[in-house]
Amino acid sequence: MPADSIIAGLDIGTSTVCAVIGEYNENGSIEIIGVGKCPSQGLRRGVVINIESTLKTVRTAIEDAEQMAGREVSGVFTGIAGGHIDGINSRGVVAVTGKGREITKEDVDRVIDAAKAIVIPMDREVLHVIPQEFIVDEQGGIKNPIDMIGIRLEAEVHIITGSATAAQNLIKCVNRAGFRVNDIVLESLASSRAVLTEDEKELGVLLVDLGGGTTDVLVHIDGSPYHTNVISLGGGR
Repeated sequence: MPADSIIAGLDIGTSTVCAVIGEYNENGSIEIIGVGKCPSQGLRRGVVINIESTLKTVRTAIEDAEQMAGREVSGVFTGIAGGHIDGINSRGVVAVTGKGREITKEDVDRVIDAAKAIVIPMDREVLHVIPQEFIVDEQGGIKNPIDMIGIRLEAEVHIITGSATAAQNLIKCVNRAGFRVNDIVLESLASSRAVLTEDEKELGVLLVDLGGGTTDVLVHIDGSPYHTNVISLGGGR
């Protein structure tokens, strides 16, 4: 079985560390073939406070999932949470420069770059930049402006930031457990993709994910995130 047909996710929670392994079938869908979990140690309110204890629980959870799946994984997609997470809405504007004023992917990339050019503290890093809508010559509500004709292109985006040290400590734990971090994903964003339908996101929905040490909040409006918050209180404390 090719290595790229396997995908692994890791949820390092305050009370429990969970790992899941999925395999792409012939239809391109993911089938869950392995699950592992271990009581969490070394975290407080979603943030690593003891690397050695955390990496042991990470290793146990992933190895249990590997044993169930009968597969080995080298890299994982890891969730991140904690009170340091913050969400900001921003807007960028560029002039369309393509031939015939036709909007290209390069124009979209430029306007998103303009929207995310915000000043954030040195101790924080950008985790996600998610387009909410595009505006072409004051016509809003556009999800994909490529190939449209226009002079002025605007983008509204939701920018999710987090503590750089919290993310680095999370990556260090996984690396020292013997695995590679393919990417970091905000926990509430991953949860919304798992449990919400596209219709619910379009109509507007508030997702509340109550964990052991934190409560994650994410608001979707018109299909896109507009508010992100993590409260440093959970069901366990």
